Formats: sequence, C-alpha cells, structure tokens
Amino acid sequence: MKTLQIFYLLIFFTLTSNAQNRKEIPEALIHNYKIKPGDKPNLNINKWILNIPNDKTLKNKFILLTYWDGGNVSQAALNHLEKVYNNFKDRSDFLLLAYSNKDSLSVLNEFKKANINTKAIVACNTKRVDKLWSNGVDSIYTPMALLIDDEGYIIWVTIPTTITEEDIKKFLDKKLELGTFWR
Repeated sequence: MKTLQIFYLLIFFTLTSNAQNRKEIPEALIHNYKIKPGDKPNLNINKWILNIPNDKTLKNKFILLTYWDGGNVSQAALNHLEKVYNNFKDRSDFLLLAYSNKDSLSVLNEFKKANINTKAIVACNTKRVDKLWSNGVDSIYTPMALLIDDEGYIIWVTIPTTITEEDIKKFLDKKLELGTFWR
C-alpha cells in the first residue's frame, strides 16, 4: 500500500512540477485530449511530399487526416484509411492527408523503402506537428486520425483503423456527430 501511495505521489509531483514545460509529461496524458471535436485547426504545412493537390489551401474540403510517424503502425493505419477512402475517391471535395513532423526527405525515403504506393496527399511541417490548438505541441500520440469538415472543424478524433465506410458516408453527408471514438 505504501508503494502505491509513493507511486501516486510521484505521478502527481511529475505532473504538477512540469506544468510549465508540457514536453516532459507523457504524451498519452496531455496531447491527444487537447485535440477536441469542434476545434478549428490551422493545418500548418511547409512541405508537400507526394500527391500534391492543385489547391493547397485545403479550403472547402473534407479531410481525413492521419499522422505519419513511420513504421508498421503508421503504414497499417494508412493502408486501412486508403481502402476506406477509395470508396469515395470520386469526390473532389474529399482528401486523405498523411501528416508528419519529420523532414520531407525522411518521409519520402520511408515511403520508398517500404514500397508504399499511395494516393494520399503526404505533407509535413518540421517546425512543429501542427497548430490544432493555440499552444501547439511538439509531438502527437499515434496512431490518430481526424475527420475535418469542409468548414474546417474537427468532427471526429479516433484511431485510424476504427474508421469505416459508413463513418465516412455520415461524415460527408454532415450527419456524423462531434465526438471521439476508440473501439
């Protein structure tokens, strides 16, 4: 019992002492909960890597966004999302975006090395992962996907492999309610 009390005291001390420097707090505790449905993200892209869109403003587009950090988890998430996305690829107002905070050459090399042939738009921002909230963060707990509507609001925050064709249909018809979904 005493060990458990010490453990909780250490966690409390760590969280409160690092309140000014959130980088040191475990990602799972602080990062993803800050991305909330109903927030309006300001996607900050400084490099377009693959499948560059004609309209780089991304305005008036429904966006299925997944974070790319490389490795098998990101690849599995992208493969799943691409299968779902392909059912709606005829819609010019719907984009699949893989987003990374790595430099563009590293991301491109990862795609080539893993022999990933994707129709997803691949982009990055090496300055910081994103500006989905006012303070921004330096890292995101992955895997994670966002559904961003044509008005620029986050509708859903979820794990990429949980997204279904039915979810996307509701999303594009503006019938998907704000929320997070972790199956």
